[in-house]
Amino acid sequence: MESFDREKNGRYWDLSSETYSKTIIEDIDEGLSGNWVSLMDERMPKGKLKVLDCGCGPGFFSIVLGKMGHEVIGIDYSEGMLKEAETNCARHGIRGEFIRMDAENLEFDDGCFDLIVTRNVLWNLPHPDKAYSEIIRVLKNGGAVCVFDASYAEFDMTSIGKDTEEERKKNPYMRHSESESVREEMKENGQGMSSLPLNSQPRPEWDISVLKKLSVKSIDIVFGDNFNFHPADEKGLKNRHFFFLWGVKE
Repeated sequence: MESFDREKNGRYWDLSSETYSKTIIEDIDEGLSGNWVSLMDERMPKGKLKVLDCGCGPGFFSIVLGKMGHEVIGIDYSEGMLKEAETNCARHGIRGEFIRMDAENLEFDDGCFDLIVTRNVLWNLPHPDKAYSEIIRVLKNGGAVCVFDASYAEFDMTSIGKDTEEERKKNPYMRHSESESVREEMKENGQGMSSLPLNSQPRPEWDISVLKKLSVKSIDIVFGDNFNFHPADEKGLKNRHFFFLWGVKE
């Protein structure tokens, strides 16, 4: 992973945080979060849960799960994303705790969370197997891990930042204009992202294999072609490339 620069990657997400946040909040305001909630709610244990939003970004799951009455702690490597998460949660009346932390080195005790959720994070890590190991370590026995991600092996990451204005208008995660400096960061960062391990692995097959080794059972998968995760294509990826994974730690 010599070509992957963690600090540069974090800087890219800092620069993109405001734009990405606007889109995430639109998803919530337009009611799209209800689709995601329905998948989780039927699988979640009853009662108030202690939840880790791992790679919280601008706070999508922190808001959604906070509104459901759960206690949520959000972590992210990007300071910009954490600031957006705090602002967005305050706007929605959610009291959340947000901490800068590396998903591959979680600073929590063993077995302290009832549920851990992560959205579009694992693909962006240089050692996703280590992140999974950490996630399961801090999860209680009987607790659940919930993953929303995509098979980015079917997408050319080096194309990031090179799309046309017309293509950006069609992309739900680029609806809000980016500055030229962000566009340049996207191009440069896309080159590094293309070498990340999960961009060459079949998913969710890879995830299932890793989780089974970590004593996660009862793994349930829902694919995007059977469910509307996004209002439109994301960077050329059809909904079918996205997946929802739910597993329980034994």
